[in-house]
Amino acid sequence: MSSLSPMFAAASPEALFSALDSAASHIMYQVIYFEMTEINSILSIFSRAPKSRYSAGNRMFANPWAFALRTSGSLQRRALRSIMTMGDSVEGPVGQPGRDAVSNASRKGDQSRQRILDAALIEFGAAGFKSATTRRIAERANTTLPPLNYYFGSKEGLYRACAAEIVERFERANHDAVAAARRTIEAASGPEEARGALKTLMAASVELILGNETYGLGSGIIARELAEPGPAFDIFYDRLWLPGIERNARLISRIKSEPEVSAESRVQSILLVSSIPSFHTRRIVAQKAMGWSAIGAAELALVTKTLHLQIDRI
Repeated sequence: MSSLSPMFAAASPEALFSALDSAASHIMYQVIYFEMTEINSILSIFSRAPKSRYSAGNRMFANPWAFALRTSGSLQRRALRSIMTMGDSVEGPVGQPGRDAVSNASRKGDQSRQRILDAALIEFGAAGFKSATTRRIAERANTTLPPLNYYFGSKEGLYRACAAEIVERFERANHDAVAAARRTIEAASGPEEARGALKTLMAASVELILGNETYGLGSGIIARELAEPGPAFDIFYDRLWLPGIERNARLISRIKSEPEVSAESRVQSILLVSSIPSFHTRRIVAQKAMGWSAIGAAELALVTKTLHLQIDRI
């Protein structure tokens, strides 16, 4: 919990309304631009206060929500109503008023953040980091600039978050194949086991890059970072490209029974790793040259088989 919490804990419900002022306009954007721990702290204090404190003039109120709505300003009332639609009712009991509100707000916040990321992947992929605008990204995400700045801090922060999102999608899609390759390497398996693990990795890469929209969504950003390294290059290199090169190089070296990874094995790994993204980038040329109207299951199988034949020749 942040350093603001002790201040809230010592404050009366009436004094807490002023603290809500800075967050009220943000809450109305469907995302609570205030630390969730602080919102929870405020609401918990409301629920613990004696009933005698929930009074205004000669009126007594059954719970802190009713008191808050009666004694706050219009902006605060709109903020409080936004919270209450996600949690406890004004008329109902207030056992733990912050829990449902914060839980639902957190889910809505996650959804809002993901919408912005998905929109940014498209905009940055199409226009590049320099030309894409945060305003256009916000419009595509059906939101406004404050949520974008809240979650990502800046345009560069959003761009780097897009790179991290692409890497995480790759990691999820290739998890089983990578885990199997890692076990093969760590177990000091023989050449044929290493060959099988490398084939599995390449088959998974073909499916992900050529047969899955996940790669297509981020391919524009990846292509631009390869052509002109920018703010996301280090994320791709450190978390995606270099680990893939080193993993494949170790498997190739194992296939060749080398005492240690040679420069030749590392070059072979780079060629393998880069061949599939290059095929994707030039898929229009490939389709025309092969007479393919599209790349479907049969075409993916042929690409995979050809890569496996290359691995058999190692």
